Amino acid sequence: MLQMTAQRRLFNFLLVFVILGLGACGSPVSESELYERAKLSFQSGKTQAAIIDLKELLKNSPENGEARSLLGQVYLETGDSASAEKELQRAMLLKADDNVVIPALAKALLQQSKFQQVIDLLPTFDLTVESRASVHTSRARAYMALGNPESAATELETALSNVPDSVEAVATKAAIVAEEDRVAARQVLLQITSENKEYVPAWLMLARLEQLDDNAAAAEVAYAKAIELEGNGVQYLSRALNRIKLENYEGAQADINAARKLLPDYYEVHFAQGVVFLKTGRLEAAKSALDAAYGANKWFMPVKFFLAEVNLKLGNIQQAETFAAEYVAGNPDHILGAVLYATILNKSNKFQDAEKVVAPLLIEYPDDFALQALLADSRRGQGDRKGELEVVKNMYKLRPESTAIQFLYGAAQLAAGDAAKGVEMLTQVLAAEPGNLQAAKELVAHYSKRKEYAKSTAIAEAFASNNRQSAGAHSLAGLAYADKADWVKARDAFEQARQIVPGDVGANHNLAVIALQNKDYAEARQRYRDVLRENPDHTDTLVRLAMVDQAEARSGDMVKHLEQAITSDPNALAPRIMLARHYLLGGQPRSVFATLNDFHTRNSNVPAVIELLGRAQLALNAHNEAGVLFARLVQIAPDYAEGHFLLSQTLGVSGEKKRAEAELKRAIQLDQDHFLARLNLAQTYSKSGDLESAAAQLKKLKVLAPENLDVQYLEANLARLGGDNKEALKLFEKVFQSSNSVTSLLALAQQEWDLGMEDLAVQRLEGWVKSHPTDNRARIYLAGLYSKAKRPSDAVSQYKKVLESAPDNLLVMNNLAWELRDTSPKQALEYAERAYKQAGSSRQIADTLAFLLMKNKDYQRALRVSETATADLSVGEGDPTLFYHRALILESNGKSSEAKNILQALLASADNFPDRPEAEKLFNKLN
Repeated sequence: MLQMTAQRRLFNFLLVFVILGLGACGSPVSESELYERAKLSFQSGKTQAAIIDLKELLKNSPENGEARSLLGQVYLETGDSASAEKELQRAMLLKADDNVVIPALAKALLQQSKFQQVIDLLPTFDLTVESRASVHTSRARAYMALGNPESAATELETALSNVPDSVEAVATKAAIVAEEDRVAARQVLLQITSENKEYVPAWLMLARLEQLDDNAAAAEVAYAKAIELEGNGVQYLSRALNRIKLENYEGAQADINAARKLLPDYYEVHFAQGVVFLKTGRLEAAKSALDAAYGANKWFMPVKFFLAEVNLKLGNIQQAETFAAEYVAGNPDHILGAVLYATILNKSNKFQDAEKVVAPLLIEYPDDFALQALLADSRRGQGDRKGELEVVKNMYKLRPESTAIQFLYGAAQLAAGDAAKGVEMLTQVLAAEPGNLQAAKELVAHYSKRKEYAKSTAIAEAFASNNRQSAGAHSLAGLAYADKADWVKARDAFEQARQIVPGDVGANHNLAVIALQNKDYAEARQRYRDVLRENPDHTDTLVRLAMVDQAEARSGDMVKHLEQAITSDPNALAPRIMLARHYLLGGQPRSVFATLNDFHTRNSNVPAVIELLGRAQLALNAHNEAGVLFARLVQIAPDYAEGHFLLSQTLGVSGEKKRAEAELKRAIQLDQDHFLARLNLAQTYSKSGDLESAAAQLKKLKVLAPENLDVQYLEANLARLGGDNKEALKLFEKVFQSSNSVTSLLALAQQEWDLGMEDLAVQRLEGWVKSHPTDNRARIYLAGLYSKAKRPSDAVSQYKKVLESAPDNLLVMNNLAWELRDTSPKQALEYAERAYKQAGSSRQIADTLAFLLMKNKDYQRALRVSETATADLSVGEGDPTLFYHRALILESNGKSSEAKNILQALLASADNFPDRPEAEKLFNKLN
């Protein structure tokens, strides 16, 4: 099914690793008994013994080039090409025989896919014709791997012109022939293995060729011969992968064990082990082994394919999608990779993306059944039922005899509106397979949707009659009765299903739904327990039972059942969402993180999870963290109005008013009835003075929620800002009568005060604090009115009562100090000192203390504290009162010139402030 170009690419890739075990020409000069013993071990295939002896030799003689050359050859034989390269490079520097080192080094570089280094290797060395032919052959394989067959052919011609009977070159030439003529290539390799029975690379190449032709059994024979002759780690791994194809997992495991002894940390050992675990259903173990392979070599493409598959089966959809996307990007012609990727995308509800993967391949392979099925799934997911029908119609042409395809075709026809043909096809399916529950369901649902209940119940009754021992058949009858609201018959049908299968999920769930309609929580609970008795960890049932717990306010049981559901299925979303919402509404935002964080780590693109994590951060006043989450939410769910509204809240707090306003507008654009977004936008316009825009939003809000107090308050406030004070007063009175809240009280009292009804405003507040003695907010507001009304003793009395219940209220301490400044300056200073000690960074509190220090004649300290109140401010910035008090304190310290300069700048920059008359008097005095 692969393209020819893909076949060539794969064969060229494999070829690089085929002819690996060639012996080098020439014999190194013997230096010691230890060296001779190592050489003998190597020649007899005892590679580990040779490595031990050579390492011992090099421990005492690290500059022995011939020993390093031999060690490099041994490593190459075992498949440890990286170690081989290292030793051969050092041997070359130690002037070991180039005729041995250079051909072996070329093979070591080939094994590591260092193709350009192989090509660059030859020109600087003076080699024998045999050694040079070997390097030319390696260069040919490098050119082939790089997709340059012309240069490869030239290199082989050079090699064969020097050594016409070079088995290595002939075998490599067979690989080039194999691209166009597999039969001819096989004949060449068979001839080589016939004449040179112990030439391992030819056996390996023959095995690879058989694999490419799907002759796994013949490949097994060739691999067995190569392993019998040599048996290095790479060969064991190659046979293990071939045995996996033969479904000989026991034999594959034996080869993997053998390879692990020779190559203990090699990434392909982990890879092969992961594939065996995957094929034998040990998913967690497979993931662990494949993760190890990926960690050792992130560029090895096959591991990405199988990591995508195992993560899909484990429910780690996002990880599966990541690996599949990387694999397909590197292997665009591999249909199995595309099928896997599209399957994952459909699973992730990314149906359009899945179609983009599948559609181009169907142009090249229009009759590929798996691709068509995926395209049908993606179109169904997009709601394109006519498009789905078009695809299923093609599938039906390919396999008209298949009842499974007939079912898909009939269901697609019904969904696309061709009822007559759909019913005919599904009826045909039921006639061929009287027990086909899915076909019966489609027909019943079709007629129920059209409210043709006589037909839907007739089909369901007939199906149940023909399948008396099928719980699903009786449940279908129950659903048909439920659709027509015949609850008695529905209940009887579901009970029949329960008699056949007591723990039947569908029957018990539907009986629970009927019970919940009558608020019979005990009956519903019992039905769910019947399911759990047979399947204790059934996730959906546990979630439904938790909903019953919630309805009965049994929060402890609800949490227990949801936690059980999460434990039994860590990838289930519903129980986590429900539990997180419970914690959020219950004022436990940190528990939201404990519930969702591990899931979010595995699946970072789930909007509901991101939203709840963001709301939890908001509850903790972590606005920056919440903003990051909500920005991510609108990125992955751009059409979700609530996401834009939530983002606007964090932007408003961080001072990004324009962006916040834009997000509110976007939320309203997506959802015209989004009440909070409209309310927030109206309030934003109101604060900025855009009363016309605020009024336009108010008009729509009054349609959405005319009795809402926030809307009424907004209307009153807009009337006040628009200058219609009498209308504002009437509206504030209405809000107060409706809500009887302190907020509406203060708004009404302020409006009365602004209209000159001071006594009424004060009386209203006095009555409120008398009936609400613990309402400190109202007391503080009343004290402020007393102060404006020049009733300092009454203001002092109210502030002191607040401090009885809130002794650390800095605002009250500061205001109380100010009220006492003339009547009890020492007592005032005590309050000011307390406030300053707790919040010395506040300019207003520092200013009050400085002023009272001056009143108590502590002029020097007053000057120091005053400096903190105006630090980093120039005259004209901030509160003008701060600089007026600063001038007073400077004057009291004899610094009249400085005081005069401040007053001059202050009077020039601030046209109107409460202390301006006194400031002018002081300035004139100083002049």
